[in-house]
Amino acid sequence: NLTAPLSLGWDSLYDQFGGGSNNPRRFKQHFKDDLADIREILTRLPAKLTEKGLTIMPADPDVLALPVARTATGKKS
Repeated sequence: NLTAPLSLGWDSLYDQFGGGSNNPRRFKQHFKDDLADIREILTRLPAKLTEKGLTIMPADPDVLALPVARTATGKKS
């Protein structure tokens, strides 16, 4: 559990997640796109991107809970 904001620089993010990219600038854009995709599911994700990298804020566990899946008829499954 985080008790204080955690900041990760772009270099650290690239070292951890950029293995498939030879271009750090392209990696940044893909990372931003991937985070946007994650935010579509976890709409209250306590993370923000800056020029320096990613900052993750402390949050209650319910913020990271996945939404309940719904069927095509709109009923919970």
